[in-house]
Formats: sequence, structure tokens, C-alpha cells
Amino acid sequence: MRLTKTLVAAASASMIATAGFAGGFAPPVVQPDIVVIEPVEAVSTWGIVLPIAALVLLAALAASSSSSDSGTES
Repeated sequence: MRLTKTLVAAASASMIATAGFAGGFAPPVVQPDIVVIEPVEAVSTWGIVLPIAALVLLAALAASSSSSDSGTES
């Protein structure tokens, strides 16, 4: 009978001790959600604007140089 009381006391003490350390006192660690950012295809208008601007600039230079050359000859 004395052995039974000792076993019951030991079993109940181990159950209480296990439950006491199960949760701990630290707050739970929450992992942040993983956000996947999909790359957006870059749309650039410089691919067409820059060559057109260069052609206009070259045409303006050609027109101005031919008209100024004819006016300076004596």
C-alpha cells in the first residue's frame, strides 16, 4: 500500500511538472507571411522616341547648315 501511494504521488508530480513547462513564459513566435513579388516587364518609350528625336535633330542640322552655307558665299 505504501508503494502504491508513492507511485501515485510520483506519477501525479511528473504530470504537474510536465504541464508546467509545456507552454513556457515566452510569447509565441509568429513567422511573417512570405510575399512573392513578380517582376513587371519594363515598358520604355525611349526605344522609339530617341531614334526619332535623333533623326529630327540630324534633319534640322542638315537644313540649317545648307541654308547658312549658301548665305555666306560672296
